[in-house]
Amino acid sequence: NIARIVKCISFYKFIFVKKNKMQKIYFIIVFILCLTFNKGLEAQTLISGTVKSSKGELLAGANVFIKGTYAGANTDANGKFSFTVNSNDSMVIMVSFISYKPFEQKFKPEGKNYNISIVLKEDVSQLDAVTISAGYFEAGDEKKSTVLNSLDIVTTAGGAGDIYSVMRTLPGASGMSSQTGLFVRGGEGRETVTIIDGLRVANPFYSNMPDISSRGRFNPFLFQGTYFSSGGYSAEFGEGMSSALVLNTIGLAEQTSTNIDLMSIGAGLGHTHRWKKTSLGGYFSYTNLSPYYQLFKQNIDWVEGPQGIGGSIIFRHQPKIGGMLKAYCEYSDGASSFNYKLSDEPLIKQYYKGKNKNLFSNLSYTKELNKKWNMFTSASYSKNNDITTFDTLSSENFDNLLAGKIKFTRSLGKLSQLKIGTEYHNTYYNMDYKSSYINDIVFNDNYTGSFAESDIYLTKKLVMRLGVRAESNTSISNYNVMPRTSIAYKLNNGYQFSFAYGQYYQTPELEYINSGLKKYEKSSHYVLNFQRIEDDRTLRAEIYYKKYEKLLLIENFQTPTTDGNGYAQGLDLFWRDKRSIPNVDYWISYSFLDTKRKYKYFSTAVIPDYAPSHNFNFVFKQNIPSINVGLGLSYVYSSSRYTYLPTGLQGDKTPDYHNISFNASYLTSLFGSFTVIVASVGNVFGFDNVISYRYSPDGSSKTVVKDPDKQFVFLGIFLSFGRDNTNDVL
Repeated sequence: NIARIVKCISFYKFIFVKKNKMQKIYFIIVFILCLTFNKGLEAQTLISGTVKSSKGELLAGANVFIKGTYAGANTDANGKFSFTVNSNDSMVIMVSFISYKPFEQKFKPEGKNYNISIVLKEDVSQLDAVTISAGYFEAGDEKKSTVLNSLDIVTTAGGAGDIYSVMRTLPGASGMSSQTGLFVRGGEGRETVTIIDGLRVANPFYSNMPDISSRGRFNPFLFQGTYFSSGGYSAEFGEGMSSALVLNTIGLAEQTSTNIDLMSIGAGLGHTHRWKKTSLGGYFSYTNLSPYYQLFKQNIDWVEGPQGIGGSIIFRHQPKIGGMLKAYCEYSDGASSFNYKLSDEPLIKQYYKGKNKNLFSNLSYTKELNKKWNMFTSASYSKNNDITTFDTLSSENFDNLLAGKIKFTRSLGKLSQLKIGTEYHNTYYNMDYKSSYINDIVFNDNYTGSFAESDIYLTKKLVMRLGVRAESNTSISNYNVMPRTSIAYKLNNGYQFSFAYGQYYQTPELEYINSGLKKYEKSSHYVLNFQRIEDDRTLRAEIYYKKYEKLLLIENFQTPTTDGNGYAQGLDLFWRDKRSIPNVDYWISYSFLDTKRKYKYFSTAVIPDYAPSHNFNFVFKQNIPSINVGLGLSYVYSSSRYTYLPTGLQGDKTPDYHNISFNASYLTSLFGSFTVIVASVGNVFGFDNVISYRYSPDGSSKTVVKDPDKQFVFLGIFLSFGRDNTNDVL
């Protein structure tokens, strides 16, 4: 139900709200916290017991919790746990522990204390086995190195439920930028490819706006498995020179439910029906930030604040022949406008207005063919339409992507496996500038990619991944063959070392292909990883080197070539601890980046304006099960960045960036529904961060570009009315 927090806001670009009076912020927080002391008349039930292995060993540090709530505890040194809940309704107790299969059991307290002895079964296929970890941060996969999951994303302070914002708290990613995208290890935003159910997403972010970074389109609770690779990723995926964010959608809905969302920026309504082997759900939202912007002053001179409508349909079915069929469709329609301040004319502003319509759909089917072979096939279609007005110039953009994929996986014993597959994309792009002075851009391309990859366990502690990928584009009339390999070794004390190497090609930006550019851009990754995951603690350290070749270079500001080059190298550190402090989860990440590029309009190698040398993140979460409260705090730091004049010369350096954010959530029951009340404050202390500088054409004057607001405040109430009818037949 915490998914309700992000359902509506994920349908539009961003949420920025500035509070000038700190007293109002404190009032909201105090109001939420005061609610935590009103427990109602519900009876308290003590949940207690022990957790053991199938061999009778007491398991310390196992995570025991009630599904859909903050109620829970970790087992102590004797494998014992206890906590209280404030409900007599049916609930599900769940247990997770590394190297053991997840456990869940449904029960109803009925006003009595509940004691249970839980026995966890070992996950034989993964127990003590080494896994490839170089460059990878996985989520939602209990068998491997779980780092972040959907709940982590929506409860991270300052993340606003945006997948990409929270991924920026991981090492390798830059923590801030005025540009849209996920910037990883010196790569541009477009160099990170987003994959949903095996296929590339053409428009994972809402439409670009001048000097404003747009948020991601998708609700994190749509996905059950996620991994973010900051380099050296699998041969299964392509068209991303720097990194890959791979998202796998959820299966059947847990139960029939109706959801009502009431927020300070809009409202939403959804319903999901669950049958025995089928679920069908729909959701509608309305978002309007104009009332907020009239109350709280912004750094942007808004004419019409962001507003829009959105809707989604999600269908899941288990056919009689076996497997899982998934279908998902999402549509959004929004608009906004503001007055844009020109750098060379400080007192003159030009009018900007943007309208966007976006449709995304995905269909996939997974089937076990026999004991050795599994099949996965998927298809997607997306359509994006942007209408932009900037002063007297108007343009309309159409962007369509049709894609399909089929993959076969063969088991080679208990651990080893082979993957082979192929995919096809058809891209149509049309930029109509509505002007006789600017040439339109029309682009139609057919892309084919094929891959073969095998994980070979030489021993339980030594694994090698060998892969190769081949790609071709009709627009470039060329093809590439890319080797990719990884190797990992696990020591007896649980420490693990991994190394990854791979070549990655990417199609240049479409407007330059339309101008006659017929070559791919290329990067080569070298990644060395050290890792230990034990007792809900994760330690990772990674060093890397990335070589860029054939980058886009525009000679004399006119002729596009692929004569550019560059490099990126650095160190990434990550520590997460969910055990040392009861009911506390925190992580710390740090990245050092050394990078230069000779690309685009730069005649010599420069440090890109989106690449700070140092990034630091601290994320802290505290659950208080006795009063059903969750608290979160995050701190983001990025060192100063270079800016450049339109002539290519170096300009000013920005100051260091700081942001401290806070959130609080309270779980309760209202009108017979499970209810989550949420309040969050971004940039609590109002740091007046400078994001960039915008220069006049000759560099004689500049305008300071800041965060669109100093503080972002959000308040929401999310109600869910549900019932379990999983035995019903459609």
